[in-house]
Amino acid sequence: MYYLITAEDFVRVPAARLGEDIEKVVYSELEKGLSKGIFEIEGNKGVMVAVEKIYDVGEGKIIQGDGGVYFEVRFTVVAEIPANLECVKGFVRSIMDFGVFIEIGTFDGLCHISQIFDDYGSYDGRNKMIVGKGTGKKLMSGDEVKARITTISWKDDVFNTKIGLTMRQPYLGKDEWIEIDKKIHEKDEKMKEKESKSQKEEPRGKDEKKEKKK
Repeated sequence: MYYLITAEDFVRVPAARLGEDIEKVVYSELEKGLSKGIFEIEGNKGVMVAVEKIYDVGEGKIIQGDGGVYFEVRFTVVAEIPANLECVKGFVRSIMDFGVFIEIGTFDGLCHISQIFDDYGSYDGRNKMIVGKGTGKKLMSGDEVKARITTISWKDDVFNTKIGLTMRQPYLGKDEWIEIDKKIHEKDEKMKEKESKSQKEEPRGKDEKKEKKK
């Protein structure tokens, strides 16, 4: 999920850029550092996606041996803070024999092959897709899907942070799967009604035979 966060930090301005508009330089230096490191605020971890506004740039401070100048800056950023059990939307980036990688905003999540369908999934290497054995559902690169976050293993940056996903729950996965599930459910309900009807009729037949014997 995305949030607007107000933060304060020191931004290093290289000596070669000190003659430029400081606020513009601070803005560009802040943007350079976006999406590289993980931050934590009030116990929640995430990544900064875009600088929304700079409110205040303080006086510059010089550190001995460093050619740059450090400015204390108060600013607002758009931050992506994924949470466990959150429903997310994304695109399938790549298909592997063990599952699929899904691009969800700044992060990539892994959906293991056992968590793609509520069905047995098999890897079709020739066509680069995962296929549901019983339902016929198909998943390919570029497909838009909905998934739920099941695990987050935080590291120091976006690239090494691992997110686990599932699409086995109702209304997750591709939109077209909802119709497939609906048809399967209707078929199961009809089968149950048929079985229930036949079970109710069976005792009557037996009773009739007993009466004839008498």
